Amino acid sequence: MNTAPSAGTTGFIYHLVSGASAVKQFVARHASKITGVLQGFDRTLFRGHLSRLCYPDGVASFLRGQGVLLKKFGGFVQSMTDLLRDAGVSLAKNLGRPVQYLQSSRTSKEEVALGHLRRQPVKEGLVCLLTCVEPCWSWQVFRSRKDQTQELRRRTGKCLHQYFYLIDPDFGWMHVRVQTWMPYTVQVYVNGREWLAQQLDRAGLGYRRADNCFLALDDVGRTQQIMDRMLALRWPRLLDRAVTTVNPVLDLIAQHAKGGYHWCLHQCEIATDIMFRRPDDLASLYPGLVRHAISQFGSGDVMRFLGKPLVASYRGEVVTNYKRRLEGISIRHRAGGNSIKMYDKAGSILRVETTTNDPGQFKRRRRAQGRPDSECKPRPLRKGTADMRLRAEVSAQANARYLQALAAVDHDRKLQDLLAAVLVRAEIGGRKVRPLAPWSHPDLDLLRAIGRGEFIANGFRNRDLLPLLCHDAASDPHTRRRASACITRLLRLLRAHRLIRKIEHTHRYQLTQRGRQLVTAVLTASEASINKLKQCA
Repeated sequence: MNTAPSAGTTGFIYHLVSGASAVKQFVARHASKITGVLQGFDRTLFRGHLSRLCYPDGVASFLRGQGVLLKKFGGFVQSMTDLLRDAGVSLAKNLGRPVQYLQSSRTSKEEVALGHLRRQPVKEGLVCLLTCVEPCWSWQVFRSRKDQTQELRRRTGKCLHQYFYLIDPDFGWMHVRVQTWMPYTVQVYVNGREWLAQQLDRAGLGYRRADNCFLALDDVGRTQQIMDRMLALRWPRLLDRAVTTVNPVLDLIAQHAKGGYHWCLHQCEIATDIMFRRPDDLASLYPGLVRHAISQFGSGDVMRFLGKPLVASYRGEVVTNYKRRLEGISIRHRAGGNSIKMYDKAGSILRVETTTNDPGQFKRRRRAQGRPDSECKPRPLRKGTADMRLRAEVSAQANARYLQALAAVDHDRKLQDLLAAVLVRAEIGGRKVRPLAPWSHPDLDLLRAIGRGEFIANGFRNRDLLPLLCHDAASDPHTRRRASACITRLLRLLRAHRLIRKIEHTHRYQLTQRGRQLVTAVLTASEASINKLKQCA
């Protein structure tokens, strides 16, 4: 495949996203232990549909074009299935590659395919063909005896699927799945790290790799530039070519359906890899990051990381869980069909990964599809490849917000040293202010409020803190004014202790680095049990 980027496009998404500075904060915090950062596509799953075969009138038109009556539908589709199946098997046998039928759809196809690769190594081309009966949706002719009519209806069922595992010269390890029954949906899996390895080999850039991550890179900056180019590939053309390569019968069906495959990005993972110098450097840091993520990141934080506010009208489920793996512990936050995950890989890689299976939860300014004269306004992201760049952008920003929240986790500095500066009087504008009392009301409530996840990106205002600190402030205007004045004095207190700073030309405030460290330490300690504190002591 030719994977050259289209003319006039450049890979810029990962350098210009608003979260780039947030990633730098985490890297700067642990600069002596980090060798570089690599961000881009990881697991990527495309799904192709023949548009004409996705609705009843289109299928009926397709059948008429083939001279097939509805009463002959079953026999015609079965003959097409036999043709598809035989073409795939013939391809594998002509190349001398194994063909294996799997009894269960739960069997890991990738592990079986890798087993065939170990037994019969191949540097390029088809590795094996795996077949399995799996659930799908298809069409069936329903007959009404009463009305003496026939009609096509969509139904769910099972049919044979073919998995072509291959080593592509550009994409490396990948697979193509073909549904052998109408509407002949196809699925193409590629991995961004596999693609990058192929490009680095061509460019002559050295690297050290384990599984689907890079432990070391000769030139991190140039490697990131190459990784960015993946967004500019001519994806529909490349995916069409992949399908034609494994089964030319699909190309023939697409021609008769008067249109090629319409491609959508069904599953997308954007991973940010922080490369540490030594496994010990990550091992000393990672347990604290996990504890902080579990104890401090609530539903509101998860929604903010994913670029959405947590509002009363939200009907989805927000879940945080962790899983013990052979390598260590992974923590995953899920909101609906989208998620953000953190885990350690190969000993020295800290990976933060955002998966967007439901891009409609995100909005970006664009015109309505098929209406170039429509108003440009915020609209939900689409699954099609047209919004692939925007989808990568929102995922990269989610990773950046997550890393920014973790940047304040301090493992070396003692809590006593953090508190020493705020337990004494401070000065602002020539006037003295009182010390803070981080363990008692109202200062503990104040620290808990300004440390909320929704304030990480855009900061907070007096009015944002009002409902959090003064629950009865909305009862009457006089009470509200008094509460607002009280919060103003508290904000002045925090500024005097250099825990917050005012954002220029706005009424918003943000935590300073010192403030983020103090808030994180105090809230973590306040949530810890006595037994846990004894263990730390």
